[in-house]
Amino acid sequence: MSVMSRSLRNLARNKSRTAIVVFIVGFALAIFLTSSMVSSSISTNVSSLSESLETAITVRPAGSSDMGMMMPTQELMNESIIDDIWTVNHVEAVNPIISKMEFDSSSTGSFRSGTLVQAMDPSQGVFLTSGGTIDITSGRTLDSGDVNSTVAVAGEEFASSKGLEVDSVFSVNGTAFTVVGLFTTGTLFGDQSVVLPYEPAKAAYNMTGMSVVYVTASSLLTVDYVVEDLQVLLGTDDYDIVSVAAMSEEMTGSIQDSMDAIASSSDFGAMISVATAAAVMSFVMILVTRERTKEIGVLKALGFSNSKVATQLLTESVAFSILGLVAGVVIAAVFAPTIAGMFMDTTSATSAVPDGPREPSSTGTASIAGITDLDLTPSLVATGLVLAVGLGLLGSLYPILSALRLTPAEALRYDF
Repeated sequence: MSVMSRSLRNLARNKSRTAIVVFIVGFALAIFLTSSMVSSSISTNVSSLSESLETAITVRPAGSSDMGMMMPTQELMNESIIDDIWTVNHVEAVNPIISKMEFDSSSTGSFRSGTLVQAMDPSQGVFLTSGGTIDITSGRTLDSGDVNSTVAVAGEEFASSKGLEVDSVFSVNGTAFTVVGLFTTGTLFGDQSVVLPYEPAKAAYNMTGMSVVYVTASSLLTVDYVVEDLQVLLGTDDYDIVSVAAMSEEMTGSIQDSMDAIASSSDFGAMISVATAAAVMSFVMILVTRERTKEIGVLKALGFSNSKVATQLLTESVAFSILGLVAGVVIAAVFAPTIAGMFMDTTSATSAVPDGPREPSSTGTASIAGITDLDLTPSLVATGLVLAVGLGLLGSLYPILSALRLTPAEALRYDF
C-alpha cells in the first residue's frame, strides 16, 4: 500500500473525529472566505458609492435647498430647463423629480397625513430625496419599462395603513395606480412614502413642472465645472445649484467611517478564523501523531525512511484541510450573509446611507457596501485552497518533527 493511500485510509479510522475536524476547519475557512468577500465587495463598491454621491448635482428653486431634502417645495420649475441642462458639457444624466406632501387624507381618499409622494424617471433609478435606503420587501422596484405606466412602489407603513399589497390599486388625485412593490427604509417617514413614474404622476396631479432636478456629472473631476456652467446658464437668482457632496460632507464622512469599521471587522474576522483553523489543525495533528507513535515505530523498524513517515503525516494533514475547504466553500456559499451579520456590524453602514441619484439602470443602495451581494469567485476559492494547504503544512510541522526524532525502540515502547 502506498504512503498516500495509507494516509487517506487513516482518515476513516475515526469517522466522527474526521467529521468534527472537517466542520470546524470548514467553518473557520467559511469565516475567512466571507470576510474576504466582504472586504473585496467594499473595495470595489466604495469608489462607486463615492462617485454616486459626489457626481450628483441638485437644481432647485432658489431658497428651497435647506429644507428641500426633507420637505418638498411647492414651487415648480419649468421643464424647459431640462433641455438647457443637457447642453452643458459633462452632463451624463438628468432626472426630473416631483415631490408632494399629502397631509389631508380626505383630499384624495387614499393618503394618510404625512405621506411623501415622489415621482421620477424610473430608468434613472428609484430613491427618496428625503433619505433612507429603499429595500424592496415584496414585488419589484420600478424600472425603465414603467416610464409611462400607472404603477407605484409603496412604503410598508403607508401600505399597511391602507390595506395595500402587491397588485393592489390605490388612487392618486383620482387616478388609479397599481402597487408593484413594497419597500422599507428603516425610518417611519420613509416607510410612509410612495414612489411613482414621473410622467403618469405629472398627469395625475395636472402639473406642468418639477420640484427638483438631479443632474449627474460624467466624473468627479467635472462636478465643479458642471455646477459653475449651470449657475451661469440658469442663474443663481432663480435656482439653487449645488453638488450633493457639498450638502452632505458630514453624511459622507459618516458613511466612510461605517465602511471602514466594516472593513476592519471583516479583516479581524479573517485573522481570527485563520488562527482558529491553524490551532485546530495543530491540535488534531498532534493528537493523530501521538495515536500513531507505535505505528511510526513499526514503520521505522521495517525500514521506512523519515521522508516517507513525514509524507504520510503531511498527506493526512493536507487531506483534512482540503476536506475542510470543501466544507468551507459550501458553508460560505449558502450562509455568507448570515456569517457576515454574525461577525461584522453591517447595519451601521446601511442605515447611514441615504438613497440618492445614481447611474441609469442602478438598482439602489441597499447593498451600499456590498454586504448583501457577496461573490464567491474562483480566485477567492483558489486563495482558500492555498490557505488550506498552508494550514495543513503548518499544523503538522511540530507533530512531524516530534515523530522524526523518535527511534524505533522509543516508539514501540510508547504507551498512549
